[in-house]
Amino acid sequence: MSGYSADKENELHRDRAILRKKGQDVLKDVNVALKRGKTATDPRQQFNNWLRSLEGKAWKREEFQKCNGICAYCGELMRERDAVVHHVEAITKLGSLANRVENYRILHPNCNNSIGTKKVDFIF
Repeated sequence: MSGYSADKENELHRDRAILRKKGQDVLKDVNVALKRGKTATDPRQQFNNWLRSLEGKAWKREEFQKCNGICAYCGELMRERDAVVHHVEAITKLGSLANRVENYRILHPNCNNSIGTKKVDFIF
């Protein structure tokens, strides 16, 4: 016996269930906030956000024109809509320090994929 009346025990169980639910809701909110914070500080996400921005799109278009549509790795012509921005020094190695325009080259998607995170020489 707990020493409480049946009504009091029911009230305590109800209060416990309410508190458990509130705790679960708080934990869920904390996890959502942590995920948002991680996304905001993730170097890959920062790069992708910049690339989708007006500034990123303008930079890519300008660089494509500067290189006359030539891939900086293989030297072949490419279409602007196919061109991708490659990190010379990989994000996986430098983190957000890799997100500098001096570290970017315009390449074919296949060249970008074949290089991956390897250190290679570029034509320009």
